[in-house]
Amino acid sequence: MSNYDIIIIGAGPAGSMAAITAAKKGLSVALIDRRNRIGYPKQCAEGINKNIFSLVGLKKQDEWISNKIDSLIGGTPGKGKLYLKAKRSEGYILERKVFDPALSEIAESCGANLITGTEVLSINKERVKLKNKTLNTKAIIAANGPSGSVARMIGAEVVKNGIGLQYEIKAKSEFPHSLQAYFGLNVINPGWAWIFPKADTLNVGIGSFKMMNLKSHLDKFVKNVGVKGKIVETNGGLIPLHGPIKEIVHKNVLFIGDAAGHTNPVSGGGIPAAMYDGKLASEILAEELLEKKPNFKRYEQEWEKSIFGSSMKKSLKVQKLYLDSLNKGYFDKFFGNFEFEEVTKRSDLLRILKKAPNLKILTRFAHMGKLFAKPYEYAW
Repeated sequence: MSNYDIIIIGAGPAGSMAAITAAKKGLSVALIDRRNRIGYPKQCAEGINKNIFSLVGLKKQDEWISNKIDSLIGGTPGKGKLYLKAKRSEGYILERKVFDPALSEIAESCGANLITGTEVLSINKERVKLKNKTLNTKAIIAANGPSGSVARMIGAEVVKNGIGLQYEIKAKSEFPHSLQAYFGLNVINPGWAWIFPKADTLNVGIGSFKMMNLKSHLDKFVKNVGVKGKIVETNGGLIPLHGPIKEIVHKNVLFIGDAAGHTNPVSGGGIPAAMYDGKLASEILAEELLEKKPNFKRYEQEWEKSIFGSSMKKSLKVQKLYLDSLNKGYFDKFFGNFEFEEVTKRSDLLRILKKAPNLKILTRFAHMGKLFAKPYEYAW
């Protein structure tokens, strides 16, 4: 029977970042993933803001990056588009099939024991049972995504999910360095769609806040935005879109990333929060495991005070306003008033907001924009 200070379940960006941090702190770490190949299958639009690498102390490698992003486009297919270019719109499209295994390899090089192709069968306090062996540990980090498998094993709350479906299409974008987001009753209700440009392909997807079959909606969206090319990959899965579980610490188990429900509830972006969570959880465990009576709840307390905790609260408010606006057709009415408008300064945005068909829509969108101005930087 093997003994570890920490066992981390899931070797995505959250789990690998937790393993890197813990191993660097001198803790003995097992990083377990049920997949034989880390990063496969891809279940992500792959966008990430430029600040997260410095925030978690990770040196960016060129091979992780498929494309650079400098702007955001929002609109409704067949109607108007807003083009926003600002510092907070700068970031990257990752190549997750390179990025994810690279992080797990860094974790290994720091001293973590990476165990792949192995499912966790059960968790009983400080024992984690695998198919062929049982591991002892002082603490567990659940980084197993939105499936809820760890939560069910220990009787904890399971995240509430939406769902996404995406095609990777061999095509070029008219806006090769812009994230594109689309909303409206002719896209999906309740949800949104996106086009994220990679080096030689486009991630074109659609997400819903409720569980539903998305294929017909995605096919319609691809047609409406005029994307033509060969579909080289289809992927999708659950997206935690309804906020965090109430207790992200359950006894000696700390939930991070999607497993904690820390995906942004407006954008569906989760990589920055996941990586931040992994670093924070391991830093606190490294300190608390030295104490005779460790306080793992510190992770929960520190997360609430963090920029991601603050962004989550504001984003949940924006989500309610967004869904109400979508259902009332506000986006269709607003974007129907213009074709293409560029926003590079505050005065541009104020000028365009005045194009709203009535005061109610103008006030609603101005309020949403103000609420989401800061969270946006941490939403992808």
